[in-house]
Amino acid sequence: MKKKLKQKWIWLITLSIISILIASLVLLKRADPFDIIITKNVSLIRNDVLTIIFKVITNLIHPITVVLILVIFAIWVRNKKIVFYTLWNLVNALLINGLLKVIFTRERPLEYMLIDEKGYSFPSAHSMVAVAFFGFFIYQIWHTKIKKEFKYLYSILLLIVIIAICFSRIYLGVHYFTDVFAGAIISCCYLILFTNYIEDYIYKKRSRK
Repeated sequence: MKKKLKQKWIWLITLSIISILIASLVLLKRADPFDIIITKNVSLIRNDVLTIIFKVITNLIHPITVVLILVIFAIWVRNKKIVFYTLWNLVNALLINGLLKVIFTRERPLEYMLIDEKGYSFPSAHSMVAVAFFGFFIYQIWHTKIKKEFKYLYSILLLIVIIAICFSRIYLGVHYFTDVFAGAIISCCYLILFTNYIEDYIYKKRSRK
């Protein structure tokens, strides 16, 4: 248990340092040349089919889709306490993202946008919510009693969904690479802290009864 906790803190510190470095580069506008190169190169692979696919993928984090997933999850899961924490986790991610956007006030890559988006660019809300929301489902999967092979399978599928959502934001031209990458890392840091805080209450205390 101590080894697992130590690994969590190592990951948290490492990811925090990376996110601080990226945020500093964004604030100093040192990330702009790199971001523009990435955005231009991604725009070269655009076609009608891919655009439709990534519009569908990016809408996996649309409010209606998320609410629908939450409703299905609430009906399916037995432990209603987990439903509350899933919702709380989602609200936290949105609040943190909103605060950071106000702090950084970075403009979006307007000339590359394929869809209309409002608000600031850094960090990407879709990336933060995707990591926090689907990442929390991965966390829950590893606390179930299903076979390990299925835990890996479901986790990999959710990870693919997260990566696809993150990439969709760059493809659709509504975010720079550093918006998406930083958003994902910041959300990972948050998720480590959040799950570490609630784990004892949801799982260990429940197992003692």
